[in-house]
Amino acid sequence: MTYGAAWVALKDKNAFEKHGYMDSKQLKAIDRERLFEKIRESPEIHWKITNLSAADISIWMQSRAKVNLNLMSHNTAIDLIQYALDQGFNITEVYVDAVGRCAPYQRKLNRLFPGIKCTVAEKADDLYPVVSAASICAKVIRDMEIHHHVFPEENITKRNFGSGYFADPKAKKWWASQVEPIFGFPDLVRFSYRPSLLAMEKGCAKVKWCRYAEDDDEEADAQQGRLKFATRYRYFDDNDMDIVTDF
Repeated sequence: MTYGAAWVALKDKNAFEKHGYMDSKQLKAIDRERLFEKIRESPEIHWKITNLSAADISIWMQSRAKVNLNLMSHNTAIDLIQYALDQGFNITEVYVDAVGRCAPYQRKLNRLFPGIKCTVAEKADDLYPVVSAASICAKVIRDMEIHHHVFPEENITKRNFGSGYFADPKAKKWWASQVEPIFGFPDLVRFSYRPSLLAMEKGCAKVKWCRYAEDDDEEADAQQGRLKFATRYRYFDDNDMDIVTDF
């Protein structure tokens, strides 16, 4: 998943709107690339891209302390805003495409950035040209990285995965052909994606997880009926919290 941010001076806001920026998904690839070159060449427009790899998303979504896609998106947007501030730009207005419900997301941003007027809107890339420009940057960079992706797996010989989106018949056909009985999928595939989980349940080797005693003493204690301490709540393990005895 690729996220983008773009920003301009308020005095350039009106001029910015006349360049024909619109939602990147509504543009042909050749038009996106043409507009992206304009953005790159413009001294008034600043932009930043952040990539979340399929492997990273899978790890976060399948870890014990799960992080959902909405929270990942929110955190990435927050990091992009902070990046612009850290570069010394005086950001006074922020427009963000909605992920989840608009009102709670907007309240979160306004709480984190009290000096900035934050607006979260559905289809913001249709409503605000600056968001359209960010969308174009993200889409062009994303497509370039998919096209030039280097697989760490040595046995991947087919690259005819089209756009890489599951709705693309080429991508769907490639995806279905890549199920590996032991390792599941190549790193380009999101393991946490429901179709991927279903495909692995159907086409991969079954695994039975066994629970073993930590040591012989534990087993001996159980046999002798000794009193055992209750297992700690998962919350403490998930947050790496230990009992403190030395202050």
